[in-house]
Amino acid sequence: MNEPFIFYWFSWFYVVIVYFFMDKSKLKDCLLLMSFLTIGLFDKHIVIDPYMSISLAFFVVWFAALFLYVRYNSRIYDLFVTLTMMLLYAALLLWAKAAPIWFVIHPYVFIPVAVYFFSVLLNGHWLKQLVSTMTALSLGHVLYAAVLMQYQLKSDIDAAFFIYLYDTILLISIAYALTFFIRIIKKTLIRKSA
Repeated sequence: MNEPFIFYWFSWFYVVIVYFFMDKSKLKDCLLLMSFLTIGLFDKHIVIDPYMSISLAFFVVWFAALFLYVRYNSRIYDLFVTLTMMLLYAALLLWAKAAPIWFVIHPYVFIPVAVYFFSVLLNGHWLKQLVSTMTALSLGHVLYAAVLMQYQLKSDIDAAFFIYLYDTILLISIAYALTFFIRIIKKTLIRKSA
């Protein structure tokens, strides 16, 4: 599969959504800066071990996710939710290495949907869903890479991580947009009936 092409397509799609559909705020500026740095540093890699290389864009997402996490999640419950989602993501990636279910459904579809459902079930607000998902996926991918490195299996933190992340963010954004439009429709119907 042509993963870098999918990464760039999702990245620019994400930039357009953030730039045109978010209100002007520091969060919007932070997400745009993270997006542009991610796009610019995607091709640059650091080789840690013969079995592992990490894209510099991953560090941008990781630091941005941790910054947003510290800023917006302040309860112990949020930490527990992020830890649970991190373990879920790492377990699904490890399961993807050996499970025959991937002949039926592709991991690029199943893993983001599973993480999205856990995020919606465990977090109420869309911003907490977004921040917890970004943090959990970045830390979960580090855990997955560390497990593979222990068994001396090659693990690259590159386009696949970003495709999982962008797919999950896209699902969260679509769900938020649908609930927003449903609320608007409800308000207009209530006003017309009153």
